[in-house]
Parts: sequence; C-alpha cells; structure tokens
Amino acid sequence: MFRDLSETRRREVEQRWCSVVAGLHETELTVFTVIADKRSWFQQNPTRTGDELYLDLFEDLSSRFDLFLRRRNALGSPSKGIIIADPHKKDLSKALRRQQRSAQDSGNRWSRIHNLIETVFFLDSQESPGLQVADLCSYAVWRLIGSGDASLARAIRECFDRESPSSSRNPGKWHGVKYLGSDPVIRTRLASLWS
Repeated sequence: MFRDLSETRRREVEQRWCSVVAGLHETELTVFTVIADKRSWFQQNPTRTGDELYLDLFEDLSSRFDLFLRRRNALGSPSKGIIIADPHKKDLSKALRRQQRSAQDSGNRWSRIHNLIETVFFLDSQESPGLQVADLCSYAVWRLIGSGDASLARAIRECFDRESPSSSRNPGKWHGVKYLGSDPVIRTRLASLWS
C-alpha cells in the first residue's frame, strides 16, 4: 500500500510515523544501528562472505544492546533483552542463532554477554509492529547515508542509544550509531546528527 501513495503523501506518512517513534522514546524505545561500508569491509576481508559480514554486524549490534542493558542495571533498572529479527535467509538465520548461543555461553570478542536471554527470534516484519518500527528507523538512516536526506533521521535522532550527559564514564557518547567504514561523506552525514 505504501508504494501506491503519491510522493507527497508518502513523505507525510513517514514524518507522522517518525513522530510516533520519537514519542515512544519516552516509554523505553531505544534504537541501535551498525552500518558497514561493504566495499571497504570486503577489501579488508577478501576471503570472507556476505553472511560473515552480517554476522559481524549482528555481533556488534547485540554487544551494544547488552551494554545498554548493563547501564540500565547499574542505574537500578534491571532489564533483560531478546532480539527479534526479520528472517532474510534460512542459513543466515541459523548462523545468527548459533552466534547468539555462543555469545551467551562464552561472550563475544569484546566481553561477556549478561543480559540478552533466549535465542534470536525470527518474525516477518509484516506481522510485527515492532519490526515495522525497526524498518522505519533503518530506512531513516539509509536515506541519510544514501542521499544525504536527514529529515527522517533527524526526527528520530534522540531514540538512538546515548550515554547520559551526566555520566562519569562516557558523558553524552552515542552508542546507538556505529559506522564501520572510512568514507568521509558518510562520516560527515552521520556526525551531522550523532556527534
């Protein structure tokens, strides 16, 4: 249905949903994204596959989510988390589950995982309003990176995980947006919102 809307109407709907998402931030919606420059990643990892790239991104993303939950625990708001994803490919979905089990058992390359419980659950985004919100957030970041259009990303900027400005450890640091690449244009676009 969305594709059948006029360009003007589509932009109105996108902005309205970004407003809804921004309002949800006050009720515990926190967003994370990890962006990879594929060309750079494959140059640095010539023998690895695209699925391995996604596994690396997933490891980084789940580590950031666990860090967020550890910070909440330290503030007296103990929380546990689960990951729900839209299945892309059956083999990749199985690999994500294996990686999550391994991280729960022995940690990842940065630390132990303490607060992500359960396996990774897979659900088609058409069946889940939560995954549709995640799709919108991904789309907003994609538009910023791909075309320099910051309108949607700016509207949901505060939903991305950030260390409290009063934190003694990393005051104001954005943990919810990570770029794995070296393209100065993309770095500048991301820094225009999250620096």
